Amino acid sequence: GVGGAGGDVGYGSFDYAFGNTTGAGGNGTGGIATAELAGVSGATDTLIATNTIVVDSSATGGDGGTHFFLGGGFDTPLAARGRIGLLAAGGASSGGSATGGTATLTVSGNGVTIGGANNIDGVTFFYGGASVSGNAVAGNGGTGTAGSIGGSGGVATGGSATFAVVDADLAIRQVDVTANATAGSGNYSYDGAGGDGGNATGGSATILAQGVATDLTIGNFTLTTDATGGSGGGQSRGAASTSVGVGGSGQGGTSEVRAELARLSFDNSGFGGAGPGTLYTISANGTGGRGGNNDGSFFNPGGAGGNGGAGTGGTARIAANGGTVLGFDFQLAANGYGGEGGFGINAALDGNGGAGTGGTGQIRVQDIGNNFGLIQLGAVTMNANGVGGESAANGVFGPSTGGFISLRDEKDALAEAENLAKKDAAQLPLFGVPVAVKDNIDAQGLATTAAC
Repeated sequence: GVGGAGGDVGYGSFDYAFGNTTGAGGNGTGGIATAELAGVSGATDTLIATNTIVVDSSATGGDGGTHFFLGGGFDTPLAARGRIGLLAAGGASSGGSATGGTATLTVSGNGVTIGGANNIDGVTFFYGGASVSGNAVAGNGGTGTAGSIGGSGGVATGGSATFAVVDADLAIRQVDVTANATAGSGNYSYDGAGGDGGNATGGSATILAQGVATDLTIGNFTLTTDATGGSGGGQSRGAASTSVGVGGSGQGGTSEVRAELARLSFDNSGFGGAGPGTLYTISANGTGGRGGNNDGSFFNPGGAGGNGGAGTGGTARIAANGGTVLGFDFQLAANGYGGEGGFGINAALDGNGGAGTGGTGQIRVQDIGNNFGLIQLGAVTMNANGVGGESAANGVFGPSTGGFISLRDEKDALAEAENLAKKDAAQLPLFGVPVAVKDNIDAQGLATTAAC
């Protein structure tokens, strides 16, 4: 879904009514995109062959219209520019929002081939793969002028993207599954306040191997649900008290690799890759937008800078539900990065850095009946850090809160809580108190990873 750009409004020195507001950017909403490559169980011949397949339900919001001045020049005093009372009612409009849709690619049965190889002068070149996306990119706010407010950035919400292999034997060179969100930036105004940055929320992205007959090998992959808040707009000619935009928030989504009663291997050695030592990354980071500047440049008398937006990590997970996940080195990233504060006229007026809050990195193994879950990887690093944004040039950072790299299964935790409720609460001094345990301390039923 693609939203259109909003219309602009311009005016001459004295001849036009200035109270018009520009057109807002159109909203973009992704639909439902589904593709299924259906082979036949037990097939030994190639039934379906394709080099590359793309399933896309992404969305893009339109930019807001610009409110601009056509006559008199920017050196003309504001009072000499025309009907100022009407002008104050006008302004630039916000960027359109974007909401990713649902994209699914399913391969079932045998006899399906995606990609291939060519041998040229004794050198083998591998090609092809699959791309599934439900990204969202919101529109930017329009530029304001002559007392109008800069437009705010649009909100972005990632959709759902899934690559699933069900009861099939498949080897594929490259798989890209993304549901990222990028919010629109607020725009600046020449004589008015800057617009705020839009908020962004990542969607869900999943690589799924399902069924006891499934043996899936992936050479390389991209799996991300990162979210980036929009930057706040500044102002260049307003009074010192004129505000500037704050950065938008960024909330990471959920990125997951999951094997359900299936075998899932990550190995690029069969596709000309390095094999052992290869680092695979699963990402669900959240990054706040930067605050707008109000630092006295471009005729601006200066004032307080805008605050940075909050960044919150999402969930990055590897799960084996009665299945097997094999691979080399992995990095799970669910970090939260606060946006930087904007520059003020001096360090004391710099905007505050946004808060950074870590998300959840998780490796989960569950048995289903007599089918035991197994995850066997090389070196694994899980990062769920919270990093507060810096307050422009003064070296002060926003609040930082770490996240979790492992969570108990919710059903098990609830069942244990119900059993505890049957006991005498007076004998349980910590009854009802949530507990977080540092991952270098042994806890029954959980792997002690020390974050590596």
